[in-house]
Amino acid sequence: MFIISRMFDIKFQKHTSVLFSIVSLTFITVFFFYYFLLDTVNVISKSGYSQIEAINLLSGELNSNSYAFTSTAEAKKSSILTWIYYGISKITQTSGLNLIVLFKFLEFLIIPMSVKFLLDSLKINFSTQKSILFFAIPLLSSIAYNNWANYGQIFAGEWYQFPHYLYFFSIGCIVRKNYINSILLLFLIYLIHPAKGFALIFATAPVILQLINKNKKHLNLKKHYLFILCISFISVVFGYIIYPKNITLMRNDLWIDITRVHNFHLLQGAFDFYFVILSLFPIFILSIGVFLRLKETDLKYLSLSLFLVSLVGKIYDSFGSNPAMLKLILHRTTENIILLSIFLIISKNKKLDYKFEVLEFGAFYILIYKYNILAISIEMVLFGVLYFLLLVIYKNKNDVTLSLIYYLLIFQTYFFNNNIFYILVLTFLVMLFKKDSLKNYISIEHTGHFFLIFFILTRFGNSIDLNLFNIGFAFFFLILFIIFTLIFLKFKLKNFLTISFIGGLATFLIFINIYGYKLSSEKLENIFSQRVNGYYEAQIWAKYNTPVNSIFFPDPKISYAWRDFSNRNSFGTPREFVTTWTYSQNQEVFIDSINRLSVFVEDPINTMLTWDRADYINHIAGIYYTSDINLYKELSTEWEVEYFLWSKEFNLPTFFTIVHETDSHYILKLN
Repeated sequence: MFIISRMFDIKFQKHTSVLFSIVSLTFITVFFFYYFLLDTVNVISKSGYSQIEAINLLSGELNSNSYAFTSTAEAKKSSILTWIYYGISKITQTSGLNLIVLFKFLEFLIIPMSVKFLLDSLKINFSTQKSILFFAIPLLSSIAYNNWANYGQIFAGEWYQFPHYLYFFSIGCIVRKNYINSILLLFLIYLIHPAKGFALIFATAPVILQLINKNKKHLNLKKHYLFILCISFISVVFGYIIYPKNITLMRNDLWIDITRVHNFHLLQGAFDFYFVILSLFPIFILSIGVFLRLKETDLKYLSLSLFLVSLVGKIYDSFGSNPAMLKLILHRTTENIILLSIFLIISKNKKLDYKFEVLEFGAFYILIYKYNILAISIEMVLFGVLYFLLLVIYKNKNDVTLSLIYYLLIFQTYFFNNNIFYILVLTFLVMLFKKDSLKNYISIEHTGHFFLIFFILTRFGNSIDLNLFNIGFAFFFLILFIIFTLIFLKFKLKNFLTISFIGGLATFLIFINIYGYKLSSEKLENIFSQRVNGYYEAQIWAKYNTPVNSIFFPDPKISYAWRDFSNRNSFGTPREFVTTWTYSQNQEVFIDSINRLSVFVEDPINTMLTWDRADYINHIAGIYYTSDINLYKELSTEWEVEYFLWSKEFNLPTFFTIVHETDSHYILKLN
């Protein structure tokens, strides 16, 4: 025990940030597992479109009935990640759900690994505490959603996260002058997500080629160019393999018109004044910020290249007419600019011109509120004024500026609808900054962790019922943690007993808060138990109690979910009828969608073009839940629909027989 005590004593004396890191990482891990792993079943059962459905499809167990609608997982065949899922599942007999949880965890781990690799490559020193933020930012902040394509941080064990952070590895290799590995990583991104990979290759290739030519005296040019040629050839072959064949393409103008209405990732258009102010300006400022921080490195032109590619993509999105080009969504690279700028700002406290720092902060502020900026509230005005005053007061304190940006990023998700409370928190920060005795301790490296922990604790309660009981425990813990942190900073934690005491107290308070959260909701029986919803239960019942070729009519208000856990065919949902054919432009699938919609409306195409996404779904769902028996007879006789999912929100007609019941849905048969 004495030896262990001495080891800890020495370690903590030399690295006073370790305890912060351990406690913060503990909270982040708890948060991650609860929100992103333990709730996986509920998320997939209500959202669908998962790799579980793709595995079922590749196994030949879906679309076994000629009247079944095309699975939405068809689009996933273009990613090598889907085939990895399928291969592992077949070889190891591991369930798709377990694989998703595993890949989610890998998504989680790749964030700090990739960021650290990039910063090490750039020779940027950062503390252990700052490294914890590499976990926190993607998990707790939704700013990445505010890119020009509305793609955001989604931890689904799929192709969303891996390309972003593999890209950090790739550009890190560029700095280390390992161009072959950089190209290989770009190729891997392309295999995982072809469209996103193409966009990143398009933006990064000029930088790599320029550096290869610049360092030609130290490189084997023949070897490098031959490698690039081989990779390019393989990429073309892969693109040819995954491109749909033997299909008739639907009309370009019709595809564009319907896609603009129903797909918020594709074809947003609107290259107007509001786009310039709320999106173009902030992203441009962040691109310049990345450029200024990297201007002495080999990556100095990377952000500008990403920005130009995004700009080309956005212009074509607004005015172009070629679906093949539109489906590349080149402007999604703005997400990479945002992520890169966040990590560089947090990690590298480089002195910039004060006026530019103000612009940079304004860019973050606008991005966070860009969807609400037109409906300006007094809270938003006060919030902005408070930040501006802090910037003016502490214009020579660069760390304060970084801290403010950090707080804005971390808190914006949680306090989005509680701006007054947000202002109170920031006012508390102002008071702390004015205390000379505490000023050295209240920095991005210290204060951030107090409020990070506060965020996570209160976030637990927010998911169901954020009440005063839960907030009280959060504040109680926050105050105690600040006290013991100051003790830690003052006395350097000279013995193992002190470490154990603080660690034990922190653990005790964590479980006290969890218990408080448990008491705050009657719906949750146990914080660590898997609480599933009624729609999941319906899918499981269908899997084990119905023939494999049965066709179900799923809840029309739920966009994609049904096939994942049920492994049963679907008539399709209103949402699927306007999106399943989006990436393939398959005329046959589109006509099938039109035919199925004609069961509900006389003019399906006009319905698609007239109603926006939400109103269209509600319109079709309203017809489904209020029609007479003739509608369901047509579905049964002409489309071989045998089972109907029925939400308990709506009255149950007398001409149905209940074959199974869950908390939220009935599974019905027609009398």
